[in-house]
Amino acid sequence: MRHIVIDQQGVSLDVEQGRLVARHASWAKPRTAPLAQLESVVIQTRTQLDSRLLSQLAAHDIRVQVIAGRGQGESCYMVGSQHKDARRRLAQYAVVTHPAAQYAWAKRLVRLRLRRQKLLLASAVLIRGDRAAMLRYRSGMIGRLAARLERQPNLAALRGSEGAAAALYFGAYQQLFAPAWGFVGRNRRPPRDPVNVLLSLAYTLLHGIVAKAVQHGGLDPQLGVLHEVAYGRDSLVCDLMEVLRSDVEWWVWRLCASETMRVEDFSMSDAPNHLPCTLGKAGRARFYQEFAAVQDAWMRDAVQMVRVLVRRLQPDVALPWVDDDAP
Repeated sequence: MRHIVIDQQGVSLDVEQGRLVARHASWAKPRTAPLAQLESVVIQTRTQLDSRLLSQLAAHDIRVQVIAGRGQGESCYMVGSQHKDARRRLAQYAVVTHPAAQYAWAKRLVRLRLRRQKLLLASAVLIRGDRAAMLRYRSGMIGRLAARLERQPNLAALRGSEGAAAALYFGAYQQLFAPAWGFVGRNRRPPRDPVNVLLSLAYTLLHGIVAKAVQHGGLDPQLGVLHEVAYGRDSLVCDLMEVLRSDVEWWVWRLCASETMRVEDFSMSDAPNHLPCTLGKAGRARFYQEFAAVQDAWMRDAVQMVRVLVRRLQPDVALPWVDDDAP
């Protein structure tokens, strides 16, 4: 067992003789897992933690992610150790503070995001032939926006192109879902329909995965190029997530289309102090079971992106290659 999800309220976690130990009043005996074999722990509900556990999880380089519900604070994560070569962060700082280098990096990220949007829509044609004309048209429009990226004069214009592509993309993406899902576009904080609940939860989990890859690569998660540096924001993590979001979006669509996730898994409410749409316990169990099957691939992609970034951020080459076209 390499990935653990805690989704039952009242569980207590401890560490004993190199093993993670989970206890609950309703269980006949504790459940355990060797720390040496664990890679991640996701906590979805109120859980008691022994202080020794956190230090042991960090020592074993195990990612911990807490998904906070409404009124329970913010989601947070612990990603373990950081690469000890501070020169990588110095080179990253040099790029972030060099306008031409920052723009070159941002352009690459937007290009990759648009490329993957086009790929998702093209792949969807093979499944949704009834939507083929619409999918091809919007994919072509995104392609034309991508071709004009080289002519964008600054970051603001580049972000404008990304926004226009996102509108085209989500306009097509929402039409892949059956009407029963009530998905008419992206919304969040809080998400108001089942698809947006799934997207938000999956994006949150992806954030923790990318953050671990960034931390292990020795980079500063808060120094980004496409996302401006802002108080409390992991801008570099957000940058790299832009490239990987299409993996999440494809996965969520297939969960819904295959009826692995069903509309009946969600409850809707318009009562005060309640979330407008929530995923029930049975649905969460299936969601996390499916997530366990894809998170290793998402981590490999994130690690590979960070490796490319680190290679390009070597102190002697961080700035001179700003006109290089390779990602």
